[in-house]
Amino acid sequence: MKLNLDKKSLRGGGFLIIAAVFWGSAFIAQKIAADYPFATNALRFLFGALFLLPVILIFNKIRIKNGKDREELKKEQKNSVIGGIICGVALALATTLQQLGLTFGTTVGKSGFLTALYMVIVPVSGLFFGKKIGLNVWIAVILAIVGAFLMSYTGDFSICTGDILTICCAFAFAINVSLVDKFVKKADGMTLSFFQLLSAGITGSVALIIVNVSKIEVLTAEAFSHIILPVLYIAIFSCGVAYTCQVLGQRDVSAAAATVIMSMESVFSVIFGAIFLKEEISLLMAIGIVLIFTAIMFAQFNPFRKKSKAGGSGIDLENIEILEEKEDPSLKNDNEEDSDDK
Repeated sequence: MKLNLDKKSLRGGGFLIIAAVFWGSAFIAQKIAADYPFATNALRFLFGALFLLPVILIFNKIRIKNGKDREELKKEQKNSVIGGIICGVALALATTLQQLGLTFGTTVGKSGFLTALYMVIVPVSGLFFGKKIGLNVWIAVILAIVGAFLMSYTGDFSICTGDILTICCAFAFAINVSLVDKFVKKADGMTLSFFQLLSAGITGSVALIIVNVSKIEVLTAEAFSHIILPVLYIAIFSCGVAYTCQVLGQRDVSAAAATVIMSMESVFSVIFGAIFLKEEISLLMAIGIVLIFTAIMFAQFNPFRKKSKAGGSGIDLENIEILEEKEDPSLKNDNEEDSDDK
């Protein structure tokens, strides 16, 4: 088997694994703040955006100082604002539906599995937009879904209202991943992440106001003091760092492959749960972990891609992107304009 050693794709995969680590670790903090789901949801995104703001300002100053064209930067920022707002609404919808699913009877284990269905939805939906899905991605998706099932199986196959809401959550996450994949190619990754978090925070705040007025969930001073520390951890690491890593990772990894890599979140949640909460890892969970690791290897290292004839080194020199998108006409026109200018 020939391994694809494309540096950009390996870098992108690395960013996505970092995101999965922080998302997995955040389950402990979320468990502490579980009594106030809407408040946690709104505050984590707002604080996450606040954390990113100075980082972006410093980063943009450095880029300009290093010769980044101001007009080009302004164009990137415009795409980042528009894309971030749209992606943020989808993200807020997904996380709210996930939390409502837990509220209306879905177990934590089943929630993890049903949410993971977005790994199937993303590549299938891509087919309707003319995207080709490699055989290795389909194999990776199947392995990851089976792995997620084994890690969350509790012997309960009944369907409740919460399960239906969680399935809707999987569709919302699939929309978010697909939107990030669409916008990130023409935007600045960190700025896009900032406006995604800000948009999700504002959307979540609207939901929080509604549930407060209807007395479903009331955020008191005592409640705020109870959730502030876990919320800050989630905001900085699960939102500020992890969602930025997701955006940066998806610049170099296809949406379908990215969903498989990000499924490592469930693996890390089990590992952190065992370390900090003394939760046991069963044999089925261990098998599930192995299957997800195998799925990531299939997604990142394509054994079915033809070897490049250049150099005869036996290394696949083609881009590792498995989800092959049709050429973006706007990008092509931009390249032609650049050539004319030269």
